[in-house]
Amino acid sequence: LINRILRGESALFAAIIKQTQGLVAQIVFKLVKNPEDRKVLAQDIYLKTYKNLSTFQFQSKLSTWIGQIAYNTC
Repeated sequence: LINRILRGESALFAAIIKQTQGLVAQIVFKLVKNPEDRKVLAQDIYLKTYKNLSTFQFQSKLSTWIGQIAYNTC
């Protein structure tokens, strides 16, 4: 999936969002109290994930990597 996204099938990124949105929501909810800030942060997390997808090294689960992005962003 990651390789297909990197080759230009960017619409497939929606599948990654769907698979990890619960994790991201949980992290953001625990760390950020303001509901409006939560929405902005979630968007920022997925934007960073998409922009840096080529740096993912497959040394962990993708969800773990995205979770770390979420934590660092918050």
